[in-house]
Amino acid sequence: MERRSGPVAFIEDKVTLIEDRWYFSPGTRLEYNTYGGVQAEPSGRLLFVPDERHTCWAAISRAARNPSQAEATSLANANVIPGTPTFSQVQGNPAIAAESVMAYELGFRAQPSDRLSWDLAL
Repeated sequence: MERRSGPVAFIEDKVTLIEDRWYFSPGTRLEYNTYGGVQAEPSGRLLFVPDERHTCWAAISRAARNPSQAEATSLANANVIPGTPTFSQVQGNPAIAAESVMAYELGFRAQPSDRLSWDLAL
């Protein structure tokens, strides 16, 4: 089986809710992989800018990890103890499925001076 993968589409927008204060960024990435099929990875980010030196944000994202060809089809044999008939075998799982996670993020950025800024993300 020939393995095919790659991004299908990536869409993102930035919506101004309140000029210079509140922004919303929705987006999604679509990716195709032979073993996982089409995976949608949507995200949404809300950004608050109270002043020019401070920013707060919250985000929710779905990330997907498609299995590799090696995980699905590999086969390896090894002699565990040389000189004895003791072997170990590692075999891929053709029924392996894609994995996904919902990620939640909160963050704060401050820029106390023109030469210094710091971020905190949870």
